[in-house]
Amino acid sequence: MCLAVATTERLVTVAILVRVWGICVFSDWSVLCAVAGLFALAELGTNVYFSNRYQALVARGDKPRLQKNINIAFTVSIALSLGCILAAIVLFFNVSVRSALGIACLSLIESRWLIILLVLDFCIRLPLGALSELYRAIGLFARSQLLYSLLTIGRIAVFCLVWLINLPAVWAAFLLLIPPITLGWLLYFWDIRRFEKITICITRISLVELQQVLKTSKWYAAQSWSTHFWNQLPPILLATYAGSGEAVATFVILRTLSSSVRQIPALFGVSAAIELARLLFSGSKSVLQKKIGDIGKIYCTLSGLAAGALLGFGEQVFRIWTASAHLFDGTLLLLLTIPILLTGLGAPLSLFLHYGNFARQVGMGRVLQLSLLLPLATVMTALWGVHGCAVGLAVSEIVAVGGYVLVAGLRASGTSFRAYAAKCTPALVSAFGWSWFGAFAVRQIVADETVVGLLVALGAWGLAAAAPILWLAVSRDRRRAFWQEARRALRGLK
Repeated sequence: MCLAVATTERLVTVAILVRVWGICVFSDWSVLCAVAGLFALAELGTNVYFSNRYQALVARGDKPRLQKNINIAFTVSIALSLGCILAAIVLFFNVSVRSALGIACLSLIESRWLIILLVLDFCIRLPLGALSELYRAIGLFARSQLLYSLLTIGRIAVFCLVWLINLPAVWAAFLLLIPPITLGWLLYFWDIRRFEKITICITRISLVELQQVLKTSKWYAAQSWSTHFWNQLPPILLATYAGSGEAVATFVILRTLSSSVRQIPALFGVSAAIELARLLFSGSKSVLQKKIGDIGKIYCTLSGLAAGALLGFGEQVFRIWTASAHLFDGTLLLLLTIPILLTGLGAPLSLFLHYGNFARQVGMGRVLQLSLLLPLATVMTALWGVHGCAVGLAVSEIVAVGGYVLVAGLRASGTSFRAYAAKCTPALVSAFGWSWFGAFAVRQIVADETVVGLLVALGAWGLAAAAPILWLAVSRDRRRAFWQEARRALRGLK
């Protein structure tokens, strides 16, 4: 459900904004969203730090310290949010946003108000991280995802309103403040009452406590910064160097498509990594090592299926989704797909390090990625536009996640590289090959020129390509358990 909601938001947002506002305004909106997104650098990795602290304290049953850490996290996030708002106000009055970013269709006043409203949206949502991570620590990860999905549904409703009454960009940004306040703050504070003896309030933080937070969170900050630069830098670079709204729009749309596809293995990886972290904290190292191989195999299978489907159906999805077939760029789609495959082995280990509280290893991987990303993306975008930008992103991610993080994750878990690669690589290659071939074959049989035809083609691909490969990726014990549960269910119907 969470995957469906998150994917729907991405697809609905792009489809509506491109059709209602046009390519030029959509491009300006994307660039300003990227600038506002860079304010998320102020989060400094504190949410991840406190999330792992919560889990460790819950495992030890230390309720007083858990309560103290919850309030410290809430206080820190409020302080960071206020700092971001002040920085946005300074930017509002002192920087000509329109000329600095090459904004073509929105006026200077509209651009400035958009920056303020988009930053305010982030600042309202930032403290919610201190609350949502508590659910993961006490084993209610699914519930936290459900609450977040409700907030996302609220954002989808806002964009649907944009479509229905043709709202301008500034009004859309203003209405986006409503979901985090109503479906975010109010809903979380109402739901948090179900936890006995837990209160949320601002507290005084000692210098020692603040130093302890910053000592570890700096590595998570590197992870957060790398992610935000990876997400937000390309539209800004393309607006600066490519000088074309169409270049920005093409890149944003295709990367939105590839990012949506990446959510398929990523969502499985998050839930699996949380389970691996519990095994790590409980000291079950032998079980942990076996589980890592099994989870890596399934993750690689999902990555291969996702990459094959993206290449097989990407052009048709793009054409129907945006009604702007002239913007499609097959080379760019290929460059955005390659990292999905070449980071397939390292990505689940990155999540394991993240949730296992290996702050230094995660931070070093992100520092490596960021140190490659900034010069490569900047230089290559200036030289080759959207293709150069995609190459810079791909190289930095492959070296960091497919190289360093892979080795660091295997060392942290004590897992053999040879055993892990022998289990995961065949799954990745076979899943990609079968997925792409299945997509190609289905498109020869099913006419996918319409929405209905495309859905039929995707359904046929799911049955003929995805289902068999996933079935083989699951361990024999899991398959046997599935059949036993199915037999019990059938007997219960008689």
